[in-house]
Amino acid sequence: MEGKLPKKALEALPRSYFLLGDVVTLKLADKALPYRMAIGAAMRKIIPYVRSVVLIRDIKGMKRQPMTEVIAGSRRTETVHREHGCLFALDPAKIMWSKGNKDERKRMTLIAERGEKVVDMFAGVGYWTVPMAKYGKKVSITAIDVNPAAIRFLKKNVLLNKLRNVKVVKGDCTEQAKKLEGSADRVIMGYLQNTEQFLPAALKIAKIGAVIHFHDLSVEEKVPVRIDMLKDIAAHNGCFLDVDDIQLVKGYSPGMNHYVYDLVKS
Repeated sequence: MEGKLPKKALEALPRSYFLLGDVVTLKLADKALPYRMAIGAAMRKIIPYVRSVVLIRDIKGMKRQPMTEVIAGSRRTETVHREHGCLFALDPAKIMWSKGNKDERKRMTLIAERGEKVVDMFAGVGYWTVPMAKYGKKVSITAIDVNPAAIRFLKKNVLLNKLRNVKVVKGDCTEQAKKLEGSADRVIMGYLQNTEQFLPAALKIAKIGAVIHFHDLSVEEKVPVRIDMLKDIAAHNGCFLDVDDIQLVKGYSPGMNHYVYDLVKS
């Protein structure tokens, strides 16, 4: 882009992008935004097999829907992404996919014990469900999501990966908790907006001794405070939580990290 963009825009160019199937997604700083079409065209020239370049402007709402713009190539942005031997049909212009969660998705392929019953409360397109169902030893998973678009892709991904151990449920996980009370050996809470409001539902779903994978945003020094808050919520719901492990998933914003707390209900 040298000679095509002013210096301030060149300095603001992103240092990374993410390839999902044959679709590239990226974020741009404000100084680079006026030149987004030229940047998109350059990306397609550099990576000729890319069909579309999608600018991620923001992620909004409980359904975590991305605000996007196609800045180069086809407006047909649905694709199939391969990761850890799993196939994921998705549309990055409509469904959020975080590249920073890759190691945690890999961890989910190994963590479930033989024969476990798992509930994924915010399943999306199957970020955690698909690898666990594919590589877990005879686990069975109930995958819940409220977003119709996510459910459509989740069902596709169950078929693409030839999974027979996943039950897909469209609905509110707090409502589904009533039907699933005391059924799960493991509960996945892969959501990052005030996740604690859903903890009572997770506690209802979880058996005694079950592990709850609680995803959270926090600054490092406040993690103990956050965990104490979760223990207080559990106490108000008639049970206890013990910390089995804490995983740093990724940096989220300056000073803020994405963590997963592995909490055992007792």
